[in-house]
Amino acid sequence: MMKTVGHFAILLLCLLGLGGCFGPTNPSVLTASQSKNDIESKSYHISFTQTGNDTEMRAHDGLSLPDFLRDLALDPPGYVSFRPSGDSFDEPRLLDMLQQSGLARSSDIELRPTTANPKGPALTVEVTYYYYRLANCGTDLEFRKLDHIALTSPGFGCAVERNRMLSLARPADWHYGRPLAAPLAGPDVKAVTIWQNADPTPFPQQNN
Repeated sequence: MMKTVGHFAILLLCLLGLGGCFGPTNPSVLTASQSKNDIESKSYHISFTQTGNDTEMRAHDGLSLPDFLRDLALDPPGYVSFRPSGDSFDEPRLLDMLQQSGLARSSDIELRPTTANPKGPALTVEVTYYYYRLANCGTDLEFRKLDHIALTSPGFGCAVERNRMLSLARPADWHYGRPLAAPLAGPDVKAVTIWQNADPTPFPQQNN
């Protein structure tokens, strides 16, 4: 009787061990640096002045504003802001230079309000580049299921977060958001009013 109990206990332990070998495994967990998205930015400022009879605004090294914009378009930043100064600033001329450079096709451009500083530079440009640290969405792909296991996987919603982050132009949008402009209700009201006042549309006749 004792031998039978002993053999049964050994057999039970073997079965439990084999069950552990062939049972489901838990997904591994990525380190914190691999499982999150982050944005880092680096900005610099450059000023342009116009002196004498020169028709172009130039930086301190003599680089003209059109040449600066064309060079910037070769390595486009994520965000560029322009802050003019003085009453004589030619805003249409700046917009024309931006269009010719092609910078607006790849960078977020902001033209800030003109400041009243006659002794300062005619134009101050802020250039910001962004570095995106993306989470690893390829680890433990076979465990990405809509159940409790997904909670332990950093890939749950990872692709959505990556796409959302890459669509942002400024790092502050990722952390704090940006206030929206007041909605323009006029077109919506007009469309609804036209629909409500329209004559009923009869159903087409059916040939039985």
